[in-house]
Amino acid sequence: MSYLDAFKANAGLIKQLGEGNAYLAWVMALYLEEPDVEALASEGITDGPNDKKIDFIYLDRDTKRIIFSQGYLSGTKIDAAPANKASDLNTAAAWLISGDLKSVPTTLREIIVECREAINDGEVEGIELLYVHNLPESVNVTRELQTAAQHLQKALGDSSISISARELGVSRIEHIFATQESHIDVKDIIHFPSDVKFSESGPKWEASVASVPGLWLHELYSKYEDRLFSANYRGFLGISRRRRINTGIRQSAETKPKDFWVFNNGITLLTLGKKETKSGIELTGISIINGAQTTGSLGSVDLKKSDIKSVNVLCRVIQCSDEDLGHTYVRKRGFRTAGDQIGIEEVAQPLLAFHGRYQDGIRGKNQIFERKPLYSNAFENKKARHILLAYSLARAIDERRIVLKEKSSAASIIKIEEDQLSLLRNLRFKSFLIAVVSQVLESITLKKVDPLTVAFQPDVAQAKNSSLVDLTAMWGPVVDHVLSLVSTQVTPSSLSENFSEDTFLPAVAKAVGALLYAGKAADQHAGFSKVIADS
Repeated sequence: MSYLDAFKANAGLIKQLGEGNAYLAWVMALYLEEPDVEALASEGITDGPNDKKIDFIYLDRDTKRIIFSQGYLSGTKIDAAPANKASDLNTAAAWLISGDLKSVPTTLREIIVECREAINDGEVEGIELLYVHNLPESVNVTRELQTAAQHLQKALGDSSISISARELGVSRIEHIFATQESHIDVKDIIHFPSDVKFSESGPKWEASVASVPGLWLHELYSKYEDRLFSANYRGFLGISRRRRINTGIRQSAETKPKDFWVFNNGITLLTLGKKETKSGIELTGISIINGAQTTGSLGSVDLKKSDIKSVNVLCRVIQCSDEDLGHTYVRKRGFRTAGDQIGIEEVAQPLLAFHGRYQDGIRGKNQIFERKPLYSNAFENKKARHILLAYSLARAIDERRIVLKEKSSAASIIKIEEDQLSLLRNLRFKSFLIAVVSQVLESITLKKVDPLTVAFQPDVAQAKNSSLVDLTAMWGPVVDHVLSLVSTQVTPSSLSENFSEDTFLPAVAKAVGALLYAGKAADQHAGFSKVIADS
């Protein structure tokens, strides 16, 4: 399948955003390895006139970079995209760095302020200027982009921030798509070097446990590098002062190779197929889904200086075709092409917020997976039905933001909706709103519920009965109602001032819950009350 065919399969996104904005959002999600295209679109696509030549802007706190772009979707086949759209990025960069905020429309002001604060606080290491289109790349466009990057670098003065500019046309996007499409990028036949010690199996999975040589992992990493972690939610983080754990893993292998097996937790491999042959076990395709840091650290050992022949590592090999309640669950980090797919990376932040940890819910995704208390709070002992509940709520909020942005662009938005959109433009508000909804569920349903376990009813959660879109739609009236009440209690300025205060959420939730109860919310949301369960 070509990337254009994959894009056109997103009929809902195209209908919702229009083909041009949908194309830009979809390609940016592909480029950024962002699993949730709708959420990215609701945050990053600018809305309304006077956009200061910024069609898309995104602050990626995980990778410490700012990405902004111009988009162009041609309805006819021509040799190259118009170069003047690339030169518009000069204007965009100027507004991002130093434009008068009083002249910046409200649709952009909040994110530009956040970007500037991140730059001033040393939280940005790179800025990327992108020109996204559906035509062949050209020399003229490349020159314009290089000029824009040079101007921005000069405007930043002595800053250590690196600037890059890229043209994302058909050939480059196709290449990116080809590397993302498969969960398991390495599809070679791999000889497994050890005997299986024992095996376990389930209805849709089979697992084997063995002890493998560290040299084998070193060879795999040397040959495939990051492709080896294509189904891993974060990949190898590298050897540097920032990654002291990985440095420690490597040093353990170098200085105490015979004890490495005891010190290390081992790795888990995902494979497309496993079979016994005369020469041993063969794996068809391979990805390391747990143990990327171990593998990468062993792969970074200089074999000319260190002997790791006695290093052995505990290894699980899993062949699995399971689905959660019929919904496709994607362990692969990053982009999903289309459909009702749910990934571990995109549910982490909504889960933390739903559990009341809305301040942690805005952390970079990598931080959530690196910090055990956050990871445990999000996932430990959590049922799939609960994860679906929290994630579909997050998607419903994204849907509401897109609707309000469209009404703003069409000049048909009313005052109370403007207040709601002002809040939704603050990137921290989504996490806060999820937490508020979670806290007031009892007032909505008139049922005793625990935010840590509340879930969709089993029959409702089944994909054969409710798609992810269906589940998101169920939240729609609830989100609209709660958002309208929250906007009477919270303003953008009070959100910024009180976001870190532990008393802020309980106070707002108490007021909103009382309003819901007084308004006989049970009558308004009787249908929604029937689709959730205590656990």
